[in-house]
Amino acid sequence: LDNFKIFELARVYTAKMAKWDKKMADSLPYQPKHLAGAVVTGKNEEPFRQVKGILEEMFNKLQITNYKLQINPKSQIPNFINSVRRFELVIGGDVVGWLGEVDYNQLNFKNKKVALFEINWEKIIGLKPAETKYQSLPQHPSIERDIAIEVDWPVKWADIEQFILTPRTRGKDLMIQDVSFLSEYPLENKKSLAFRIVYQADRTLTNGEVEPVEAKIIKLLETKFKAKLRQ
Repeated sequence: LDNFKIFELARVYTAKMAKWDKKMADSLPYQPKHLAGAVVTGKNEEPFRQVKGILEEMFNKLQITNYKLQINPKSQIPNFINSVRRFELVIGGDVVGWLGEVDYNQLNFKNKKVALFEINWEKIIGLKPAETKYQSLPQHPSIERDIAIEVDWPVKWADIEQFILTPRTRGKDLMIQDVSFLSEYPLENKKSLAFRIVYQADRTLTNGEVEPVEAKIIKLLETKFKAKLRQ
């Protein structure tokens, strides 16, 4: 198989998590259900982005909105996961799992990339769905612009995504509506990160209005992350 995805929902046993239910003294120790998945792609593709999208879609279906990816150097994520592309999955302050890309040097095959995730399913199904909120559709069209930047290897795409959405970057008119991570590619001494930024206002925007905001974003990224715009 060239590219494939595989998933499993099963019970796991971890000694550190073991606990005994007195009401079921004759049963096995506590074995929570975990959901795990793997995405395998060609070496020029982005399996991590696919895993992230799978989890986002799942949480959307379950009406879970208060999740985030968290960088934690002391996490229990397996050592074979890339030190740069590894994140804890946090919901409401509770770590429910992790996702990451397998370190390329750990693979026995060099023409593939592999991304994995594992979450505690029992923590997920016990969550209360978020309250459904409705809002009117925008009366004016949005503008989407993609940017690609060069940064040093330690820089995390999640940090840049969050930085762009801060009040300082968005400005007073809050023209920046959303930011999404697109891809990551290695360069000779750095890496390239690509993002899609959605601009929205209470009027029909023009490219002439968006370009100064985009230029401001690039300038702030240069200052904060020593980023360089890729042409």
